[in-house]
Amino acid sequence: MYSLPKSPTLPSVEARLSLSKRNDSSMMEAQSADGLTDIPDRRKKGRFIIVFMSILMCLFLFALDQLIVTTATPNVISAFDSLKQVSWLFNGFYLTMAGSTLMFGQMLAVFPSKVILLSAVFVLEIGSLVCGIAPNMAVLIVGRAITGLGGAGIYSAAYQITVEITTLAERPMYLALFGACFGLASVMGPMVGGVLTDHVSWRWCFYINLPIGVVASGLIFVLLERSSALGGRDDSRSVWRKIVQLDWVGTSICVGHTASISLAFQYGGIEYVWTNPRVIVLLAFIPLTCVLLCVWTIYIRPDRAMFDIQFLKRRAIMGASLIAFFGWATFMTVVCFLVIIYQTVYGDSATRSGVDLLSMVGVLITLLLIVGRIVAKTGHYKYIVCAGPIPVMIGCGLLYWAMDSGVSLRIIIGYQVLIGAGTAAYIQNTIIAGQVEFRDEPGLISRAVGLITFFGFIGRIIGVSVSTSIFINLIPNKVEEFAPELPASLIPIVREGFAGIRTVIPKEYQAGIIIAYRKSIAPVFFFAGAASVLCFCSTWLLKNSSLNAPAQEVIDSNHDDTHLELNHVSYRISSLYISNNNSENNAETSSTKQKR
Repeated sequence: MYSLPKSPTLPSVEARLSLSKRNDSSMMEAQSADGLTDIPDRRKKGRFIIVFMSILMCLFLFALDQLIVTTATPNVISAFDSLKQVSWLFNGFYLTMAGSTLMFGQMLAVFPSKVILLSAVFVLEIGSLVCGIAPNMAVLIVGRAITGLGGAGIYSAAYQITVEITTLAERPMYLALFGACFGLASVMGPMVGGVLTDHVSWRWCFYINLPIGVVASGLIFVLLERSSALGGRDDSRSVWRKIVQLDWVGTSICVGHTASISLAFQYGGIEYVWTNPRVIVLLAFIPLTCVLLCVWTIYIRPDRAMFDIQFLKRRAIMGASLIAFFGWATFMTVVCFLVIIYQTVYGDSATRSGVDLLSMVGVLITLLLIVGRIVAKTGHYKYIVCAGPIPVMIGCGLLYWAMDSGVSLRIIIGYQVLIGAGTAAYIQNTIIAGQVEFRDEPGLISRAVGLITFFGFIGRIIGVSVSTSIFINLIPNKVEEFAPELPASLIPIVREGFAGIRTVIPKEYQAGIIIAYRKSIAPVFFFAGAASVLCFCSTWLLKNSSLNAPAQEVIDSNHDDTHLELNHVSYRISSLYISNNNSENNAETSSTKQKR
């Protein structure tokens, strides 16, 4: 449906004449959106910097909410006595985020991105408030789920607005700033979360979002001009009809698929054995919902589907999606368990554990900016992406060895630098790959980016869930092995709360329990290393496309595996062709008149 003919042709003469009469301003919007001409005039009016900084503030909100809870996790677990539910602090957030990402991609194709962004910020603020006042773990998880829904909208709309106000050639630098924003939140999140947890209350980790959201959304409301959706300029449907005709069935199936993944890995090996009927049913629902989504998308309602199944036939999109999946699974697993290591194995406070992450995140931010500059200057990103997983694999291997054998804190801090360095090479370039693939079809960019983002969120869910399951299943046996004399009354403290290990448990038992924790965490890094190996294999699916390639080169590079309908470039070529012919005809007419 969306592939290029093997022999691209121009529209008919009648079509050219019709297209030549299109509104010039609409054409310029399309040109600027896919980065082939100068950026819109609004970029030159002095608002651009403030608008872009406001978008970064919204992304900072989203990123902060992901990681600010990491250093507060031990205190939350101790407050509610709920170690078995710890993964839901993250998975409750990612469940709704992943389940709604594809829907937001479809919404951004028909609704203005400004409206979507402001609505998403409002939802995230409501979720943060619910988390702050939560009386128990169940309400806290509900609040995290609401926050995740808002986060999905912010994430998707921020990228779409960037497509609208920047050119493709310069976009890597701006997306690098997005990555740097996430990196800064990775530093500020654990540190601010640690300070608030140690000196005020872990609840302020959520309250802090409220003023930031008000300021950012206020600036965007006032300064960002409202523009038509890139895929809906000619859409005359009413707002209500657009909402009704969204793919709500596909979204429901997608949420069910995401929930099956989360619950299966949450229950399996933690609350129930893997052979328990509940776990088996959940595992069976994973492929079942996947098949249902494909059938719905391909055969039942392909006209309203939230993504086109043809996207997965594009090698570059499939490669970028898998890189996002395995890359984020690795990164989130490492970050979450490094915080646990610093607080339990090395006795850091919540604040200090955030400081110990500085080396990794500092390298991540620096290299994100450098990589963005290199990609913007050269126009190529594939081999940078291919190189990224290599230091991550090495870093995970070293962390596995360090936990298994026991080393000093300084060595651990040094090893984590490799994780940050490798992640910087590929984590934002997956979005660039999706935008390059649809550079000539702005209306499809939001859906392509939504698909890549969806895979990234699913990777986060599975990464945190599987790693938590590995740890929870190993810790009882390791405690029995290395602290056999531990009284039975103290075992729940070991299993249900990290914060009490160095404060409640007598010192004569602490050494054995710390070794047990170390030995239980080591296989988690083996899992992260395996995910980074698969990430490396996925990088070779990317095409060696150039951001600076002319339109025809992009068409030629794609025609072997996809097939696109007539796009904006064809329209522009047609218009230029007509304009040139009209100019020549007018010149000939004038010359003839002069001769007469």
